Amino acid sequence: MPFKVCSVDSHVFNTLEDLKKYLIWEADNVAFLPLQNFLDKNAIFMDDEFYGRGTDWVKFNVDGFAAFCNLFNIPSRFLEKIDEPGLVSRVLNNYQQNAIIKESMARHKMVVDTVNKTVLGVVSNTYRQYSNQSLLLDIEEYFPKLLKEYKLEESYVINTNLYLRVTSPKIKAGIVTGSGGTGEDISRVGLQISNSMVGESSIKICFFILRLVCANGLIVESFNHNSKVVHSGREDTFERRLKTAISPLLKEIKTIPKIIETLASIPFQPELIVKHGGAPYVYDIIPLNKDLAAKRQALRRKEKYIAFDTEVIAQYPYHYGGKYSSRVFNSRYRNNQSMFDFINVFTEYAQSRQVTSVGRRLEIEKKTGELVRWIVEKKRKLKNGGGTFEQVIL
Repeated sequence: MPFKVCSVDSHVFNTLEDLKKYLIWEADNVAFLPLQNFLDKNAIFMDDEFYGRGTDWVKFNVDGFAAFCNLFNIPSRFLEKIDEPGLVSRVLNNYQQNAIIKESMARHKMVVDTVNKTVLGVVSNTYRQYSNQSLLLDIEEYFPKLLKEYKLEESYVINTNLYLRVTSPKIKAGIVTGSGGTGEDISRVGLQISNSMVGESSIKICFFILRLVCANGLIVESFNHNSKVVHSGREDTFERRLKTAISPLLKEIKTIPKIIETLASIPFQPELIVKHGGAPYVYDIIPLNKDLAAKRQALRRKEKYIAFDTEVIAQYPYHYGGKYSSRVFNSRYRNNQSMFDFINVFTEYAQSRQVTSVGRRLEIEKKTGELVRWIVEKKRKLKNGGGTFEQVIL
């Protein structure tokens, strides 16, 4: 049978106090255990579920086992197809005896939830441990006004990946016009600060946009600054590097309402999205189903690509739009649907029942932000229809 793994835990926080309590618990109970210690004790895989020796063992969650397999070039897809009980453990034990694999394992440590004895990830021995609690404390020390003046929005911890979201009470944007008149459609603007304790990413700061009418979230990377801080590097330069990443965005954030206005000023015209190479961004957010993907793959002439993608993307608001975005695309009072309306199809879809995990929801919000960046970069062409067809083979 396949190797048994636990699901990945996700936690949602609506108050700073609750988040702080959890991060203290996390810092106290997530440990970095050298794999060399396990090798020294002749650890083995047991019962297609555990790794260790005697009473000193661990199990894996989905992400932890995936990281283990990826780092040590273990063919996980092959393991998934094994039906015989115990055979996966024997294969892994045999694999572990390879001198090159063993040497590689000795250069890594497992990130372990010591309460549940669960492996959450695998990192290099040189990985600089920086907890989510440390990040929060550093933000409070270096940017004391950020958590006092900004409002904490719904934030998350998924397998030690922190997504801290705050919005400014002063910065907002949004207006909607149509044949029915003009009205407000307010979005709050702020930051998302993320960190990983399992080596999946550096500290990253992005803009966070919260549409109030439906609580849709959107993540957009800075247009002008490098907003990443790697864990490695000299510790005495860390404060400067963190300030260098966050400070420019606190100034740039004032320009984000203009981005929203830009999106609202560009008509939703599927043929221009396709013409200027936007289809891959759309399909990356919500992929084509197998039948449509096969039909697209069989196309050869650019005219057929244009027709196919235009027709499919034109239907996205009707197939995936939720309560609010569907109302826009079906309203007789809104005869001027915009790219902002199109973007909200995806951010509202992210909160639908079809999206069953917080991780997938955040992924959709991030990829939608990538579509936003593309729209802003192509705004002139999307407004006036200029330029030549940009064919992209998926």
